[in-house]
Amino acid sequence: MIGLAGCWNYLKRIKRWWFQDAVGNCLLAIRYGNRVLELEKGKGAIIVGKPDQLIPTIDKIIAAVNAGELDALLSEMGLTRPIRKVQK
Repeated sequence: MIGLAGCWNYLKRIKRWWFQDAVGNCLLAIRYGNRVLELEKGKGAIIVGKPDQLIPTIDKIIAAVNAGELDALLSEMGLTRPIRKVQK
């Protein structure tokens, strides 16, 4: 259980973004909210290969997101939301 200060303890379900196919290749699905993004038409996952390549692949995806490389894809899918600025 995850405990929060002053809150009830609760269980939170976290979806696993990676899975293995019948051959043993590791695949990684990119999600935005609860939707899987298709980086190419009809392809909902990236073939990573061996499980030890998951972390370097995730690091590359984080760099691509920070560089704005997925912004066009999100716009096409209508999944963009305005970023709320924290008022001080």
